Amino acid sequence: MNLQIIERKSPILGTSKLACLREVATVNLAAGCAHGCVYCYTRGYSTFPGEGIVCLYQNLAERLKEELRRKRKLPKRVYFSPSSDLFQPFDELREAALEVLQILFNAGVEVAFLTKGVIPEPHFQLLERFSSLCFTQIGLITTDDRVRAIFEPDAASVAVRLAQIERLRTAGIPVTVRLDPILPEVTDSAETFDAICQATSRRGVQNLAASILFLRPGFASHLARHFSKCNVPTDLRPCLDALLARFRSARPLAIHAGASQTSALPLLDRLAIFARLTTSATRNSQTIHLCTCKNPDLPADFFDVQKLSGCKISGEKRGFWFE
Repeated sequence: MNLQIIERKSPILGTSKLACLREVATVNLAAGCAHGCVYCYTRGYSTFPGEGIVCLYQNLAERLKEELRRKRKLPKRVYFSPSSDLFQPFDELREAALEVLQILFNAGVEVAFLTKGVIPEPHFQLLERFSSLCFTQIGLITTDDRVRAIFEPDAASVAVRLAQIERLRTAGIPVTVRLDPILPEVTDSAETFDAICQATSRRGVQNLAASILFLRPGFASHLARHFSKCNVPTDLRPCLDALLARFRSARPLAIHAGASQTSALPLLDRLAIFARLTTSATRNSQTIHLCTCKNPDLPADFFDVQKLSGCKISGEKRGFWFE
């Protein structure tokens, strides 16, 4: 993995094309991500630097301070990061992240982040010190580290993420576990959902957020190439083949992210998967939040609590970070 330092010409505080993030300021410390998640949709972005490359924006702290000084009203909350992870394994990026977080906390600005990485100890101590300003999401698509290694090869292990969830909850920091993406034929079984719900519920997590894998043009072939190079356990190979087969019949779907066009499973298939997840969540007294940006065709009555056996479920109409 190659780290490059580049100049950023656009403002540090930006906005996302995703409808659920339009009302919150966003920050990307870098273009590209070292975790190498094979399903990552940011490969389709014009700012994606290429496989194996992470570009850290220079002078982030100074520019952020200047942007905050110029604002008549500070943002209530800043979200990290629409197209990269805040916690990546580069010393330079860790230092930039720590400095930027400190600036925002000192200004009284709330920070929200989604991560699948390892949170370094200095950053953890900072989050604990400003726990009242933190809103966190930990990505967890499986409790099987073999599956995690195939789809998220350089992200944190399952054990590390569960330990981080426990520490964040102990510090009084709200934690949502994000099952995103749910992988059809691979991580969409009742057994997988039960394992995730049980493991996270034991650690005090009450909120889950979820969305099912969608593919942008060319991503199916990218996944196929990746699978062919992986050292895949024999018992998992049929699952990967079945995943690719499901998307051969996928239909175009315009998600709420600019003019984005994706391939998604048929609505009835997605409803069946969500139903299995809600059953597991109900057993563990957990609430489900579904991203309606990525599922714009979900019927309104799907969010009727009474029709889902008592499971609390909602759509991210304004974005989970505002709830």
